Amino acid sequence: MSLQSQVAVIHEQELRKPQFNLLLWVMLALVALGISGGLYALYVGHHQAFGLTREIPWGIAISTYAYFAIISTGLCGLAALSHLFGGNNLAPLANRMVWLSIASILGAFLVIGLELESVWRMPLGVILYPNPTSNIWWMGTLYGMAVGIMLVELFLIITRRFKLAVILGVCAAVTELCANSNLGSVFASLNARPFWYGSQLPIFFLASAFLSGAAAIILFTHGASALRNSKVGRESFEGMQTAGKVMA
Repeated sequence: MSLQSQVAVIHEQELRKPQFNLLLWVMLALVALGISGGLYALYVGHHQAFGLTREIPWGIAISTYAYFAIISTGLCGLAALSHLFGGNNLAPLANRMVWLSIASILGAFLVIGLELESVWRMPLGVILYPNPTSNIWWMGTLYGMAVGIMLVELFLIITRRFKLAVILGVCAAVTELCANSNLGSVFASLNARPFWYGSQLPIFFLASAFLSGAAAIILFTHGASALRNSKVGRESFEGMQTAGKVMA
């Protein structure tokens, strides 16, 4: 791990408490509202809550899941690149990208869990009834592996075992990139959806991942600076500029 990343761990500034507490309660309220809506949809039926039919079986929950999963992949990939190749401008933002990637994929799991009527069947099915010919089985398996690896990576970063954290970060990035490509292939195989069909979709999903990940780290870095009521540091600002170039 680069020197900039180590300094980012050691010298992370404390958030201003009043603003942070207010934002935390607002975010928790939004999460509670979303979970309540998901539980309501499970109670009345997705066809009533989301306007789903046999002709349109996938609704807003599926697109929201893909949104969070794609952002997580981009953040994880950029974090691995910045950790693996030290001395680049993204290095000071790498640890924040790891944390945001974990938060994004957990959000994706929450959404897909509220979409599935029998949510416990997916983890059990992945373990007890593996089906290597199924894209959805691979998607669940790879994303499950990725979040486990990233949680261990974050723990190693916090405990300053950086060399092992870099190795796990690369493993997590490879796993997430494979999972993201697999997610694209799930949509690519649905020839009933003219605008979401074709072999180009896995590549499009990968490009969208890096675009979304770069946008997310710019947004949250600016937000963290605003919460501290301070200007963005020079190294962080250069990292944001590099993330902007990734978007371009």
